[in-house]
Amino acid sequence: MCPRYTIGNTSKATEMTLPYLLQKPAVQAVPIILTSPHSGTIYPPELLELSCLELQDLRKLEDCFVDELWEFVTARGAPLLAMNYARAYIDVNRDALELDPNMFRAPLPVRTVHDSGRTRAGFGSIPKLAGQNLEIYSDKLPFVDVLRRIDSIYRPFHNALSDLITSIQNQYDNCLLLDCHSMPNIAAPIDNNNYTAFDIVLGDRHGRSCKSDTLQMIESAFLNAGFTVKRNDPYAGGYITQIYGQPNTGMEAVQIEINRRLYMNEDDFTKNDLFDQTQKRLHHVWDYVMRQFAQDTQLIAAE
Repeated sequence: MCPRYTIGNTSKATEMTLPYLLQKPAVQAVPIILTSPHSGTIYPPELLELSCLELQDLRKLEDCFVDELWEFVTARGAPLLAMNYARAYIDVNRDALELDPNMFRAPLPVRTVHDSGRTRAGFGSIPKLAGQNLEIYSDKLPFVDVLRRIDSIYRPFHNALSDLITSIQNQYDNCLLLDCHSMPNIAAPIDNNNYTAFDIVLGDRHGRSCKSDTLQMIESAFLNAGFTVKRNDPYAGGYITQIYGQPNTGMEAVQIEINRRLYMNEDDFTKNDLFDQTQKRLHHVWDYVMRQFAQDTQLIAAE
């Protein structure tokens, strides 16, 4: 793991050779990959200089500690691919060109996906907002800066993920991607049975990114561990789930949102007293998913 929260440290940003951290198991025991695209904590000095927001506001976009919650999976046979750079700098859970043209000094020289709902909301690949009405930048950006972020940070992450998928598909007849995120307690849907916010939201793009029995199995894993679970509302899955989840080809993807109240203090970005307990419950979730998914999986070499 890279050190936590030496944020804005110039030496850390320049010495980092990779925009992501890939933790691989000694042996790939099951064809499952975990990603944590929004847990990065590198806030480059240039971002802090260009932004009109304080660091605490920029961090509202961050899935704080999600990579740590799930890091145990590498000892149990699955890789974890996590971003090192902050989501406020570039969001790899978007199309690379999902950009708002109004953020830039000159007309964009390439076609962009600027008309997406995420971009209109201010949350494209280069986020415009860090929260409601919290504009990140004090001035318009040069497009060359965006291209540099895409080429040096965004593309290497997706290349690494694609390589992982290819490697697993060369060994097994199927592959499951679990894209791990967190949601603010205030933004989590409410369980009408007890009038509290749900613990977990599972997103499968409304049935398009994984098979129904796979989602049911994952939901059962969380329920058996004592979590409350909702499907697809309000988080049905982002770009990673959308683009990699192709169940007809044996490649499935599910987005997992965990309520931040289960492991952190949202006001000061610190772990709360529930962190260890929640992580232990996630161990049970993982054991169930690993066992059930392995039953439906075959090594290609054994066929």
